[in-house]
Amino acid sequence: MELLRAFKPQDRWLSHGEIVRRTALPRATVSRLTFTLTALGYLQHRDEAGEFEPHKLVSHRARLRSVVSSKNQQVRAIWASSRGGWGNTR
Repeated sequence: MELLRAFKPQDRWLSHGEIVRRTALPRATVSRLTFTLTALGYLQHRDEAGEFEPHKLVSHRARLRSVVSSKNQQVRAIWASSRGGWGNTR
């Protein structure tokens, strides 16, 4: 997943804007992805700073790919109940 590849080993926290810059994804897409990945526990969100960090257990792309695909129904349920997530705020 492109968003998680934005985090380098030396990174701890990245702002929404830095994730947008590193991935070249639209701001709204980054907002939706960070919301979903945070809800699933793959990112941690520091609200006061508007920054994100990957969860310690998310370190291998292959593992993430299999986990995300198995969580597809859970993602749909989260989005259905979230009313659009955090939106385009950062």
